[in-house]
Amino acid sequence: MEEAAECGPNREEVEGAIRPCLITICESAPDGFALSPDVLKLADNQYILPNCGPYTRYVPAFNYHCDFTLLMDDDLLLGRRIVEHFVHWAEQKPDASLLGQMGRIVKDRYEWREVAGSATDFTPVGMVVRAYFVRTAQLYTLKLFRQAWGKPIIEDDMALTWGIHMFTAGGIFLTPDSRDAEEKVIAEELPSPLAISQLPNHLRIRNEAWQEAKALSARVTKENLKSRAAAKEPDADRVEERLVFGISVHKESAEQVASCLEQLRRVYPGVQGFMIGDGTDDERYRNLCASRRFDYIAGERLKLLGQRANGGSGSST
Repeated sequence: MEEAAECGPNREEVEGAIRPCLITICESAPDGFALSPDVLKLADNQYILPNCGPYTRYVPAFNYHCDFTLLMDDDLLLGRRIVEHFVHWAEQKPDASLLGQMGRIVKDRYEWREVAGSATDFTPVGMVVRAYFVRTAQLYTLKLFRQAWGKPIIEDDMALTWGIHMFTAGGIFLTPDSRDAEEKVIAEELPSPLAISQLPNHLRIRNEAWQEAKALSARVTKENLKSRAAAKEPDADRVEERLVFGISVHKESAEQVASCLEQLRRVYPGVQGFMIGDGTDDERYRNLCASRRFDYIAGERLKLLGQRANGGSGSST
């Protein structure tokens, strides 16, 4: 069983609450471990799924629609003010895509070593674990990573981490530590005899997944750079060959018309253009166009259309 808590926008000022939250439970436990109906009904959203492994929490990811999503393991109890804690610090750090309180700095190898956070500053890390607070808009990176990965994902926290690394410019940080137990992601540890972290080869699996994702990221980055280099911007001459500007005027001042034409000539010096007048000042408009290499079309057609719109008679072809 995995859980995800969504934090939505504040609809009204409510004393003692920063944001209302929606609770989503993704349940895929086998018989004998499934949650009871009484527990399930406490959630706003329930997803009863076949066992998709650690990726289960992400299956309904595109139905999470609030500003932030808090994803957590099922073997811990959160502090009572952890949501307020994360919302506060996320709003102080708009360049952060992913926040947590427990993280890893991975250099050559993935190691099970906690990173000490700061009491006052954000701490950049390679990834966060156990519970993580993400800007919901960044969850699309999971789909991109899954497509690039090309096989079932075992390490769910690494999937989100590498999606963020590969497809956004946002950072991953530990939030400042308030030392308040009610603002901890782990207020209490719960028994987890079946957790994959208990497997004897857990660290080896984690390290292999990290190294493979790192190599994938380098390959995707290289391919993207090659694609951008191949798709050069067309030069200005080619753009101008494909453009013709047509402008109509109706009682605009000579100054307005002259300013418009001059601006177009500055941006597109070689583009073709024409102007249709309204028949009220054809000679002046024609002179303005001639000095700026625009063709001018006298406005008899526009005059006739204007008469018809005002209930007059006339025909146009």
